[in-house]
Amino acid sequence: MRRGIMGVLLALVAVSALGTEIRLEASADPAPTVPLAGTFRVVMAEATETTGTATLVVLRTGTVVRVSLKRVGDRLESEPIHVSRSCDPAPAPAVVVELGDTIVIATEAGGGRCAMARVGPRDPGQRVLAVDRLNNDSMVWERAIAVEPALFRVTLHDLSLDTTCGADRAAVELTVGETATTLQLTEDAGTSGRFVVEIAVSVRPDGSDLKLLVTDVDKKALLETQATDGGVMRLQRGDLAVQLPVALLPVQLSAEEVTLPLPCSGELRVVQPTKPDEVRWFVDGAIQHAQGTTFPLCPDTPRTLRVAVLVRQGLRWGRAEATVVFVPPVKVSFVAADGATPVEGPWSHGEYLRVKIENVRGELRGIVVGRLGPAPRPCELPVEAVGGGTFLSIPFRPADLGFCGGDALWAQVVDPRGCSNAYDVLQLR
Repeated sequence: MRRGIMGVLLALVAVSALGTEIRLEASADPAPTVPLAGTFRVVMAEATETTGTATLVVLRTGTVVRVSLKRVGDRLESEPIHVSRSCDPAPAPAVVVELGDTIVIATEAGGGRCAMARVGPRDPGQRVLAVDRLNNDSMVWERAIAVEPALFRVTLHDLSLDTTCGADRAAVELTVGETATTLQLTEDAGTSGRFVVEIAVSVRPDGSDLKLLVTDVDKKALLETQATDGGVMRLQRGDLAVQLPVALLPVQLSAEEVTLPLPCSGELRVVQPTKPDEVRWFVDGAIQHAQGTTFPLCPDTPRTLRVAVLVRQGLRWGRAEATVVFVPPVKVSFVAADGATPVEGPWSHGEYLRVKIENVRGELRGIVVGRLGPAPRPCELPVEAVGGGTFLSIPFRPADLGFCGGDALWAQVVDPRGCSNAYDVLQLR
């Protein structure tokens, strides 16, 4: 009998263009596709009959459903027909199908007419992509506002992705910086259209940097990338997207730039957080023995260092770094009045000369000169900056300051940072 019905339907398909069409309507609008879990009507326009019968056949299975047609205005129309899967509760009349099935509808009214429709996805409803975070203290799911070490739940509401009676799956793109992966979400019930996946986010040291690791609940790595302040995690499916900032532990050092002359010493301190659980110091990427919140700086030779610190408080890690420059010590020397020619003793106490101060960082107000012995007669000479950290005193004659031939003239400057002195001595004649 099925072969006979199919033969009649195929014949009707071949001649359907000769007369009035049978239209399929989803809701109130004609449509060539009928949605899963939706309804449609069989409509025959410009019909002369007052009643009729339409036969529906699912081509894949050969299932046959018959519905009555009644006169509505100038056309014949069926009651709503439910497009159902085997797991969908639906009142009669209903046709049981799967996504992609073809339904053929035929009637003898009007001399025999037919039409076809394809089964499409469910109406998506209100599509929503959301990310929740499990509060580590209350163990309650909360809407996520930032990415930090915790368990996260990604939820996608989209009924159009619910295609079978089983737990369907949906993909969501996860991106952090330039690194991306695909999350596979699973429907939490057979026909819910709600897709869920849980992921764990952690931040760990990676040398002198931090890395962000995303795993599934079985600790299988899904994504690994460098964790930085200002980073963003983005989850997206089509036109739905959620963007969350990566929240590292705020870490602050006592200074971001430090300049120390030899042989001065100094230190860097972690000022935030005040009570960290773990501290790791690095110099140019190499880990150091210091573990506390204070890192000593001991200049050994002029050079520039990059000092980084990784700090942990609870489950959160943060990072900060500073540039440290070791510079040569301040140098003092006597020069001729031209400000450039070095002088050597013995120097006539009646001739002009100047004091040159080099490698100065910062401001310098003056330099003190005097003579060696029990009556040094110290006096301060004004200085002027000549560029490049170099200063020159005003020209002066030792005799004008009360110094005589045979005296040993000295010049001394205290480094503006207060950690070293520099001096020079010149014999007078």
